[in-house]
Amino acid sequence: MKKRYGNYIGAILHHTTGSENQTLKDMENIAKAKGYGAVSYNYLIKRDTKNNQASIKTGRNTYWVGAHTYIENDSKAKKDPLAKGDKNYYNKNWLGIALIGDYEKNQINSDYLENVIKSIAHIIEVINKKQGQKIKYLRGHREVDNTLCPGKSVYLKMDYIRDKVSKILGYTLLK
Repeated sequence: MKKRYGNYIGAILHHTTGSENQTLKDMENIAKAKGYGAVSYNYLIKRDTKNNQASIKTGRNTYWVGAHTYIENDSKAKKDPLAKGDKNYYNKNWLGIALIGDYEKNQINSDYLENVIKSIAHIIEVINKKQGQKIKYLRGHREVDNTLCPGKSVYLKMDYIRDKVSKILGYTLLK
């Protein structure tokens, strides 16, 4: 794993595509099998199926470059005004937050969604305080690369999520 330098400027929202019952150990095993060395995401949000509460799990240490968003297409990386051709840009400069579960196949429960929003805001507040600079962007993985992630049911709510997280933070997160 490579050490990362500088502050995070944004956060990318993902889903893990597996079962909601996946554990952090499961995620570590998947990442190691892919050669990533550690969980791909900095934070994971897990749903308590009994009460729709969200719990935050710490994944890859923010000290290391992430393994959550690699722009596969060269021309897309070159056209991206932030990445400027760097296919690994988002892994270096953006926080990776994943919802445990498959939100392409499954709908996100509205009560759980509200708890996810609070969790994302909390994560961003912690990072903002830690780095002394505000995260400016919140995007779904699909908004930066050709992928189904963070799943259709979450992707369709990205504007809502961004708006609600912005209101909690007291400033506007950009797309």
